[in-house]
Amino acid sequence: MRQSVASGLTETVQTLILGGLRKGQGTWGATGSGADYTDDAHFAGTGKVYVSAGSSTVWDGGGSDNLLRTGSNWNLDNRPAFDGSATIVFGTGGGVATVNTNAAVLGVSFNRDADFTLADGGGSLILGS
Repeated sequence: MRQSVASGLTETVQTLILGGLRKGQGTWGATGSGADYTDDAHFAGTGKVYVSAGSSTVWDGGGSDNLLRTGSNWNLDNRPAFDGSATIVFGTGGGVATVNTNAAVLGVSFNRDADFTLADGGGSLILGS
């Protein structure tokens, strides 16, 4: 089912769940809405929904690539702020994360028994900043 959001309207919610999955902080809407994240399967119209809380910290590898900066690779489909405040977790999905942006994190955790690779993609991972 698609939710139609009227033109010029931005609804604010604390939590947004689409298709059984919690979504992260930012604006959500249909193509043409100007939202940070577009989802034409769940939204219609040019208005937006602003999610006021929620930041990803767990890599699920759900994106179409394995790039660190791709929001859909993170559990809430938005990437962490990479401002040094979060401990990020790898290993719940996928086997490779390519570090293609500069990312400052408080810490890194690997949560799996199998191998996981942080691959060089021209960016840097700065720990403890």
